[in-house]
Amino acid sequence: MTLLLAFAFFAGASLTPPPARGTSSSGGSDYMTASTAPDPGAPGPLALTDAELAVAVESARAEWQAVTPGTDLSGITASIVDLADLRLGRQVVGAIEIDPTAAGHGWGAMDLATVVRHEFGHVLGFDHTVDGLMDELLALGETHEVPLAGPSATDPVVTDPVVTDPVVTDPVVTDPVVTDPVVTDPPISEPVNTDPPAPPALTGPAGQIVVLDVDGAVGVTFDGPIVVEGIDVASFFAPIRFQGQEGAVLAALEVELATRLAPFGVSIVRVAPTDGSPYSTVYVGGDGAAFEPHLGLLWGISEGID
Repeated sequence: MTLLLAFAFFAGASLTPPPARGTSSSGGSDYMTASTAPDPGAPGPLALTDAELAVAVESARAEWQAVTPGTDLSGITASIVDLADLRLGRQVVGAIEIDPTAAGHGWGAMDLATVVRHEFGHVLGFDHTVDGLMDELLALGETHEVPLAGPSATDPVVTDPVVTDPVVTDPVVTDPVVTDPVVTDPPISEPVNTDPPAPPALTGPAGQIVVLDVDGAVGVTFDGPIVVEGIDVASFFAPIRFQGQEGAVLAALEVELATRLAPFGVSIVRVAPTDGSPYSTVYVGGDGAAFEPHLGLLWGISEGID
């Protein structure tokens, strides 16, 4: 039996906001990080206030709302949390955490509005990009607006068509050039085998059962390349732009996996068998916090390969 934890971007169980202030040690990959460390000899910056953060949050909420009409962002909250290393902000379970000192640079040298806009993007389900607002790194003085924050299109400029008289020229008549046809024998080559390559040999046991667990679990033990005990796996939840469609998302996932694995004799089910049949479990949900100290940030991990 194999245990697999698949985190993807459906991490967390609800949109419960974190405490007003604290220290974050959770895993995940939704951080925005300063591209450089602060000058160790520079004086300590002033800490961010709740009022300053509230202004930035309401501004970013309005900007994203303008480009995602119909999306309810009213429940998204933000709090000031001491983040580790050079991290400026992060999205966690539908809420936003902002470092009080911009990783030691101070909010002023680092643009607070850009970081809050970035984390709202993660709440909406957008991943990191190599540049722009969703770039993972932010330099001193660098700012980015919400993409398409203004009108996404403008009315076309209508002008009167320009009508010109066609230019009439005398046709040029030339006598055709008659040449003897060149006859060549067709080349003879070896036939090309167009048959598709044979499929790889099946390595999994026929009749294997894989259970998709989306309800979460408490106290899970992972015994793979490393051993991690006491893992609490949160149940599956969809980000805001897919909320209300969780059933459809899970049904599509189940159909896709069943289609891809059917040739290998693997059955995908949502309920574990009760007749004692062996099965493997895939937990869909939670995040990689338990594995980050050992293996870094992960999208998913398996105990082994059946």
